[in-house]
Amino acid sequence: MILVFGPLASVKPADVAELAFPLLIAFLFGIVGIALFAGLTGKLLGYSVPMSIAIGLTSLYGFPGTMILSQEAARGAGETPEEVAAIEGEILPKMIVAGFSTVTITSVIVTGIIASRIGS
Repeated sequence: MILVFGPLASVKPADVAELAFPLLIAFLFGIVGIALFAGLTGKLLGYSVPMSIAIGLTSLYGFPGTMILSQEAARGAGETPEEVAAIEGEILPKMIVAGFSTVTITSVIVTGIIASRIGS
């Protein structure tokens, strides 16, 4: 964390403003890339495109978000408690596993990259 937050002490608001547009572009390209890759991969695995994209986007918000969003989507789409439970039963396991795996895998890869550069 020191590698990330240490240099922020000398950052000026103008520096942050200068980076806002490139960060927004990178974020948008990332979302579009995730959606395209997830949609194509989901089709190959037999999932619907919306479900595939939702699973792919779990890499953005990880575990707590996957559970909350799945429950809210089920409540929003279901009209009876039975429908809500059925919808949750269908989407919640996929979203939870995807959230854990994408965030965990990414954390391990990023940590490996950072750890290999410490002391070099």
